[in-house]
Amino acid sequence: METAGLIVVGCAGGLLPDILRIIKNRHNSELPTYFRVPTFWLGLVSLVVLGGFAVWISGAAHPREALIIGFTAPEVISNLAARGPSSVDQAYLKRADLEQGAKDTRRFKLRKWWA
Repeated sequence: METAGLIVVGCAGGLLPDILRIIKNRHNSELPTYFRVPTFWLGLVSLVVLGGFAVWISGAAHPREALIIGFTAPEVISNLAARGPSSVDQAYLKRADLEQGAKDTRRFKLRKWWA
């Protein structure tokens, strides 16, 4: 497959998370409100372009590889952007306190540990 075709597959991979979200909410009768917000569409286009760009940079050789790279790059970036810097900083400070010997009095939570 040519490079341009692989980039298009990567762009489709960047669109895939939102397609999956729409499919997940297919039983709701109302259109979600975020479809009416221009920033959603700007973000969607940005993630699609990022998927194609990631495929171009990585030099994917097969359509399956291009789809995976096109899906993964925007998904990682959007998850990092959704968390925001404050939660990342708080997690870093919490780990630094634990390394210095401060006790965490809360119960062990597997989801927090896994993140």
